[in-house]
Order: sequence, then structure tokens, then C-alpha cells
Amino acid sequence: MAAAERAASALHASGQLADAGFSDALSHGDRFAFGTNFIARDGREIASLFSPAFRDAVAALTVQRWSAPLASPYGVHLVYVQKRAPQDLPAWQELRPQLAHDMMRRERARAVRRHLDALKAQYEIEHVWHEDALAR
Repeated sequence: MAAAERAASALHASGQLADAGFSDALSHGDRFAFGTNFIARDGREIASLFSPAFRDAVAALTVQRWSAPLASPYGVHLVYVQKRAPQDLPAWQELRPQLAHDMMRRERARAVRRHLDALKAQYEIEHVWHEDALAR
């Protein structure tokens, strides 16, 4: 990997990539097992294919600029992020009913636990094991 890292660093430092865009990727590197371009990939997918550290490094990259060499379990990569798409997160209004239901269910479970703990505190509980009960 040291030779690949040196080659990637030299290419990055040479300035040859300064004006190279997304469509120029093929002329600047080796073919990659997962394809040359990753289009419309989210962070979970990048992390599962490469690593969480690689995903975080890609997330921090400037759009429409080639990265410095980034290491992954597969080698060294020069990454070009053409654009970022907004995450498809639901609006707050869509989440509110489910969140309210979850909060009520959690609070109800806490109340039941507190009530049971208070009841247990009022009694002495003894566990008795009978051999004949185990045989059934």
C-alpha cells in the first residue's frame, strides 16, 4: 500500500486534478472492485463498504474538489464529491405522533415499575422451590 499511497499523494500534489471533474475519474486511477463511481450513496452504505472512519472523512470533504489520499481497507483513494443530496429525514410533524406514543409507553412502563417496586417493599418475598414442582 505504501507505493499506492505515494502515487496518490504525488498525483494529488501535482495539481493535475485541480481542473479534473467527476467525469475525469477513470483517467486518474485504477478500477475498483465496487465500481469507479459511487452515485447517490448514503453514509451508512459508505461505512459498511469501507469503514466508519472513511465515511466520516468523505463527509468532511469539500464538494467539487479532489481529496487528499484517503485510506480504506481496500487501499488509498482520491475522492471527488460532485454534490451532496439532502438526507430524506421525515419532517417533525410526521414524527410527532410516534414520538408521543413512545414517550407515553416509556412513562407508563416507568410508572408500573415504580408501583411494583413500592408493592415489593411492603412485603417479604420468599422463594421456595419444591422438588415435585420441578419434576412437572
